[in-house]
Amino acid sequence: MSRAVQTFIDGHQVKVLPYGPDHDISRAVADHTRLRHHHLLLVDMRGKNQSAVMSAVVVLAKYTAGSLRERGAGESSGAPGTAGRRAVVFTDPMPSSVVQGTDAALVRPERWTVMSLRAWPESPFSSPEERRSLFEATGGWPAMVERAIHLVRERGETHDAALASFRLENQPEGFVQGHFERCGLDQDTVRALGDWAEYYSEEERLSGQALLTPQDLADVLGSGLDIAEEMLDRLDTLGVLDEVADGVTLDPVTFRSLKALVGKGRE
Repeated sequence: MSRAVQTFIDGHQVKVLPYGPDHDISRAVADHTRLRHHHLLLVDMRGKNQSAVMSAVVVLAKYTAGSLRERGAGESSGAPGTAGRRAVVFTDPMPSSVVQGTDAALVRPERWTVMSLRAWPESPFSSPEERRSLFEATGGWPAMVERAIHLVRERGETHDAALASFRLENQPEGFVQGHFERCGLDQDTVRALGDWAEYYSEEERLSGQALLTPQDLADVLGSGLDIAEEMLDRLDTLGVLDEVADGVTLDPVTFRSLKALVGKGRE
């Protein structure tokens, strides 16, 4: 990710200033306040908790506020104190509340789809059927897709063996809860979706019958349609919805994780 940011910035006369998770961001900001050239603070906060990330985001949002004039990143500023200030923060998956009350934007990596996987030329999953199997096993979640391709290309595993490693029974303890956290799903949302998932089987999801509708959500929430539609919008923003012929459903990994959670609750 840092390489992607650097590649994008190259040629724009913006200096990248990298910082690790243990740096004091307030001190870094103070040190750079008088800089007269465009710069971007690239802060890696992976491994830090939500509270630490929120504190850093507030500091960086204040630092960059008002410095970005209506000019391109490469345009020079002749006036003192008007150097373009930007900041990018890498974190573990976080809920949208980490940027609440600031001008910061939360950006999440998009999941691969069966169609977009065609654009990965080095992928050993080259046929439509293989791409579909890869998507069903990984949900298109980037880390899982990359892992599956690594297992086949670098370790010489068969397609079936690589994809079998993503079955829930082969995942480490805590995977299900960790997946919800990585998706940004809070416990109330997980509870409501678990109640919905209880009505459907994996076969029904595969056939496009496990539709997630506003009315279904309203029923499990015990709320009006407006609240249910807000939740659907939030789920869409979090990237856990897949389009099917007659509507939307949850991505395969999230659906199976919910089913596992429901099943565990019955034990």
